[in-house]
Amino acid sequence: TRHGERAGGQWDRNAGLVDGWRELEAESGRSIYLACGTLFFARPGNQLFDQNLAVMAGGGLPYELLDEATARRRFPAFAMTDGAVGVFNPDGGLVDADAAVGAFLAG
Repeated sequence: TRHGERAGGQWDRNAGLVDGWRELEAESGRSIYLACGTLFFARPGNQLFDQNLAVMAGGGLPYELLDEATARRRFPAFAMTDGAVGVFNPDGGLVDADAAVGAFLAG
């Protein structure tokens, strides 16, 4: 699968992206988009992290800022960098690239 986080740092270009995947699922009968939420984490001051946070806030997406201890407790499978902070977007998810390409090819 490929990461298909809804905001992706570029809200204007990706607005409605999830709706498009849902339409393709309905048309093709295939499961394409997995809404599992996304977690970004980095050390404070990381430019990409700050940009993603600004996009989520500016786009009205739900998100939750997590300190290092909270992120480690809620997401123990991730190896957080010491001193990192996190942001969780419950609307984020993954696109199954093989299923999406198959749906497009099937017409």
